[in-house]
Amino acid sequence: ILKSMLVAPYIIWDFPLNGDKAGVLLSLLLFILASQAFAILFVSISNSFREALTFGSGFAAVSLSFSGITFPIFGMPKILQLGSQLFPFTHFFELFIDQTQRGIPIFYSMYSITALVLLTIVPILISYQKLKKLLINDHFFIAFKNEKPEEFKRLMYIGLAMPGPFNVTGITSVGPTTLPRWTDPHVSAWLEK
Repeated sequence: ILKSMLVAPYIIWDFPLNGDKAGVLLSLLLFILASQAFAILFVSISNSFREALTFGSGFAAVSLSFSGITFPIFGMPKILQLGSQLFPFTHFFELFIDQTQRGIPIFYSMYSITALVLLTIVPILISYQKLKKLLINDHFFIAFKNEKPEEFKRLMYIGLAMPGPFNVTGITSVGPTTLPRWTDPHVSAWLEK
């Protein structure tokens, strides 16, 4: 969500952009790939999907703290400056600022691009053998099947993201919900179609 909130104004709504739209899209693509690579790593080193989600949540929280959004990286102690380079969001944010605010040519952002590529490749290389073994043995699926066998036969997960808040007066707007079709949605009827 955060990624699209940062990129959408420059790509979709045509906000003033000092750099290159392709550079902004490249930074988003590389960030998504690096984030997915870390997700694969967390799944491969954890004992369950729940544990992998815990690792991912902690990683994301620390990533935002060390990315330079709230406190500049150059003001951090040296060890934290080095540690901040291990998080894909740090490099995405740098590349994003380079292209949206600073307007510098994309080749000056090669450090961030290279770091994002490496942060995509390295976690996959680290987790490849373990993940291959887990998937061949169905380790995660067997654990879920043993824990909740009746639910295993059904659809495992379904998610629905709704822009909100809904039917709450005075929080984001005056009057009714800003997206009227989302008031009292009949999700089951939509899914049956």
